[in-house]
Amino acid sequence: MDCAKAANLQAANSTRPGSPWEASPFLDFVYGRKAFKVPGLPLACLPTTAGPGSELSNAAVTIDPATDRKLGLSSPWFFPSLALVDPLLQEGMPPALTAATGMDALTHALESFVSRRASPLSRAIAGHAAGLILANLARAFKAGDDLEARSALALASSEVAMAFSQTGLGLVHGFAHPVGARGGVAHGLANAVILPWVCAACIETDPGAYAELAQAAGLPVTGLGPEAAAEVLLSRIRGLSEEIGIPRRLSELGLSREILPAILADAQSYRNRASSPRAFTDEELEKLVDSMY
Repeated sequence: MDCAKAANLQAANSTRPGSPWEASPFLDFVYGRKAFKVPGLPLACLPTTAGPGSELSNAAVTIDPATDRKLGLSSPWFFPSLALVDPLLQEGMPPALTAATGMDALTHALESFVSRRASPLSRAIAGHAAGLILANLARAFKAGDDLEARSALALASSEVAMAFSQTGLGLVHGFAHPVGARGGVAHGLANAVILPWVCAACIETDPGAYAELAQAAGLPVTGLGPEAAAEVLLSRIRGLSEEIGIPRRLSELGLSREILPAILADAQSYRNRASSPRAFTDEELEKLVDSMY
């Protein structure tokens, strides 16, 4: 879907100096060398996984092969004209893909909710989506034909895209993009491994938003203080990850330690770094990537 979005706007905004038509590389737009001036053709998206949410988002992600960097770009014209979300199209996902894409959607919900750019409306959407995912992902992982669980995940994946299109994402994605681009790891799986580590580091300094998310997602936190409620959320994420077979560390993904400096450099320059609820220093990010390895 991201590829279709990119091709659509690239075609509409490329120069046509002569015949045959000459396209401007999409990376010209990613790096700001050219700007989108007109919308593309009407675009319909049919998601076959419950994870990225691209069918309702204003973003598209691409890889620059010259630098091995995964780069996101946002535009109001990336919103598709039509999204057809049918859980029957997702029924055939194997368990590992169900797990990875579901954790991708959970990461979207969590990072949108705790973002410094969050609003009451975006939090309402993200909190609802997080609750659906936490309650249904393990069910869909264990029984792919559980259409009630599939429907809940399809809804959560799509609706949370409306939230993160307003708030942006956070440093889980800041680390996951280079893990995917440089290490060849599927995006959802990279998010899944990194998510508990970034959450734990943020909770150390500011548990408030995580406690509020725990409440919004329906976890049993009534009467608990912010630190305890945030820990309930973190424990639930870790338990779900273990239940659906997510590795705990980057090293378990087959990555070499030599890749860590490149991962760190990308995370430090991540476009949404300022949205993180914890204002990490470069040195703190270095310690974090080392600990998650």
